[in-house]
Amino acid sequence: MSFTYQILDKWKKRGEDNKSQNTYQMILGLLKNYCGDIIDVNSDSVFLQGSYANHTNIKDDSDIDVVVLANDIFANNARQVLPPSKIIEFNRKYGTTDYSLLNFKEDLYQRLNGKKLGQKSINWERGNKTIKFNQNEEFWDYVPVDIVPAFEYRLYKENSSIDKDQQIEGIKIYDSYKNEYIINYPKIHKQNGERKNQEYRTNGNYKETIRIFKQIKKHLVDLNVINENLMPSYRLECMLYNVPDNLYKKDLIERIDSIIGWLQSNINMNFVEQNEINRLFKETSECENVKIFIQKCKWLSDNWR
Repeated sequence: MSFTYQILDKWKKRGEDNKSQNTYQMILGLLKNYCGDIIDVNSDSVFLQGSYANHTNIKDDSDIDVVVLANDIFANNARQVLPPSKIIEFNRKYGTTDYSLLNFKEDLYQRLNGKKLGQKSINWERGNKTIKFNQNEEFWDYVPVDIVPAFEYRLYKENSSIDKDQQIEGIKIYDSYKNEYIINYPKIHKQNGERKNQEYRTNGNYKETIRIFKQIKKHLVDLNVINENLMPSYRLECMLYNVPDNLYKKDLIERIDSIIGWLQSNINMNFVEQNEINRLFKETSECENVKIFIQKCKWLSDNWR
């Protein structure tokens, strides 16, 4: 047995976009009105990341992630890779700052919390990495929001130029619960996903396949076969990025069966994130969890009725 064409055709569809788009425009308005002194809303310093931004959202992906970069500040690895002569040039050109990501997160929170949207006040919550707007009955026409306070991150290579346009652009965020910094590359992630989805590579089948596997995960969680945390959405998407393009076939059943079969035999520690900069698995246990997930995908397919 396998999944039916009917269910796969249903699963491949995107979730609702109208509320998400309206919510994003609402957030841009709030940022422009109350945070213009610390961010530039009219530049590329505010942008979407995650499933909605990447067009891999399903019905249950109801929230949006909005990255907000601080004005005129960037983190970097320059001192780890550049020679001393360029470090001197770097320090002279860019200087240093004592302003931290924790400061920036708190400044955003203080400027946004309790501000009016029409006649209603919006209350925000501080999360580990974000500040959160949790949609409720008062704001039924919006979706939940995670604002991600971040610094631009510039990844330098040895002996590279110190000019901005010569570096790989990412973001740096702070996890207050784990007390650690995280480097991500959401713009490159999005660009690479769009390339893999193009007609000459996967004939537009890549992103809808991600949505199908998200639905498979949802069913496995609903059946109590796996825990929600076994397979984070980001890891699921990156896992499928490592699948060869030729397996994204037109026939839905053949495509899903081929991808599950390939993953059963080929998941390994050399898998990369969709940004192609970082390894997907930081620990062996993460790789093993993905193998378990694929085993359960195969089980659900074999037992689908």
